[in-house]
Amino acid sequence: MKKRVIIALLLAVVMLFGFTACKQKESPVDMVTVTDENGEPVTDENGNAVTQPATTNASADTDTGTTAGGSSGGSAGGSGSGSGGSSQETTKPDTTKKDETTTKPKKREVTATVELPFYNNTKAVMHSAYKADGDSKYTYLDDVDVVFDGDSTVELELGKIKGDITVWVEFEGVDIKDNYFVITADKDNIVITPVTSIEQFWDMD
Repeated sequence: MKKRVIIALLLAVVMLFGFTACKQKESPVDMVTVTDENGEPVTDENGNAVTQPATTNASADTDTGTTAGGSSGGSAGGSGSGSGGSSQETTKPDTTKKDETTTKPKKREVTATVELPFYNNTKAVMHSAYKADGDSKYTYLDDVDVVFDGDSTVELELGKIKGDITVWVEFEGVDIKDNYFVITADKDNIVITPVTSIEQFWDMD
C-alpha cells in the first residue's frame, strides 16, 4: 500500500514538473496601449487605457517586403521588357542626300574699259556686244565714235551679270575686226586693248 502511494506521489511530481516546463516554453504576449491618430492613449468608458496584443515589426516588415518585392519585380520586369524592346530596334541608314558645297556665281555689276591705241589719230566707230554664259545670242551696245590718239578710253557698262562673259569689239573705219575678250566670273572689269587684223594674224602664229 505504501508503495502505491509513493508511486502516485512520484507521478504527481513528474506531471507537475512537465506542466511547469510547458508553461515556461510558451512565449509571453506583450500588451500595448492603443493610441489615437494624435498619439494620445484611448480610454474606455471607465477611463482605463485600452490595451491590445502588440503586433511584431517582423510581420509588418515581412508583408511590406513581400509587397515591395512584388512591386519592384514587376517594375523591373516591365522596365527590362521596355528597354529590351527599344534595344532591339535597328538603326535605319541615313539616306538624306547631303548638300554639296559648291560656290554658285553671283550677279555683279560688270564694266569693260577699252583703251584706244595710237593709230594716226584715225577716227572710227566702235561696235561692241557681250554674251554671258547660257545666252544664245550677243547683246549689242550703243555704237561709239572714237579717235585712235593713244590716250582715249571708252567705258562699256554691261549691267548686272553672273558667270563668265565674252565681250566682242570691232571698229568701223580701221582694220580692227572681231576682237574677243573674256571676263571671268570672279572679276567685274576687264581692260581691253584692241588689235588690228594683221596683229591678230601674227598672234595666231
